[in-house]
Amino acid sequence: ISVRRLAIFPPAAKGGGVADGGGYAGAGGAPDDRAAHGRTDSPPRIGIPPGADAIVVIGGDGTLSSVANSGNDLPPILPVPAGTSNSVARELGISSDLASAVRALVRGAERRLDAIEWRLGGKPPARALLCVSVGFDAAVVRSLSVARRGTASYMSYAGPILKTLAAFQFDRLKVEADGLSAEKDATTAIICNTRRYGGPLVVAPSAVPDDGSIDLCAVRAGSRAGLILCAFEALFARTDRSARISLVRGKVFRITAPPGSRIPVQTDGEAAGFLADGEAMEARCLPGAVRVIAPPKE
Repeated sequence: ISVRRLAIFPPAAKGGGVADGGGYAGAGGAPDDRAAHGRTDSPPRIGIPPGADAIVVIGGDGTLSSVANSGNDLPPILPVPAGTSNSVARELGISSDLASAVRALVRGAERRLDAIEWRLGGKPPARALLCVSVGFDAAVVRSLSVARRGTASYMSYAGPILKTLAAFQFDRLKVEADGLSAEKDATTAIICNTRRYGGPLVVAPSAVPDDGSIDLCAVRAGSRAGLILCAFEALFARTDRSARISLVRGKVFRITAPPGSRIPVQTDGEAAGFLADGEAMEARCLPGAVRVIAPPKE
């Protein structure tokens, strides 16, 4: 990869421009705090400066998602992890060490990742690089987004998890994979592009972000105790051995809510609205849709 003009998000300073030597030091149009931290139900879009050879994204999975939703023909993206879980960067083997990021930028190779294109209600389609989900985890994300101020830590999720666990309704979702019925009793459905989700959790052990398919983790837990057990199974990467979890690989998934329900949706760790009253959400794989810079093999 030959890099002469570099776009950095979030920008180094307001009104930044092309620095001496041709490097792009800043770019206007980065998402504000509300958009960057889940207090919007539509993925924010960022104005990418013309002529950039690469984009350095300093942040977490939500910030990376904002950039990925900002155009169909973007230059390669280098994610520098600075968020809570940084699951996509971890999947690519990128550390938060600045020297490693520079080494990846100079010596790394381009890799084309699949994206999840999802559509909900009358909204235009959007993209996710990590996951799209309906149910318990999405309700936790929405609960956190209401009170969140600034960067969250893993401990920030403790209160929202307990609050959601106490009030969760266990509505039954209908899930179809590639036009065929896949699950009728799921209470949470997570469509994954990577193995990891939420940092230490391994939800879809066989997921690969550039294999031309996406993976579904359907959780059938109908009780609070069942949800807790499923969380431990994900923590110890045992979802593929669980009696309460089904794993399905496919190209297109369709999730339908039961009548009278209103179930939260999240994408890449950000609140994304609700699936309500018999409504369906569709998610499909876009093979090789997003170019990223992967670190060099040591």
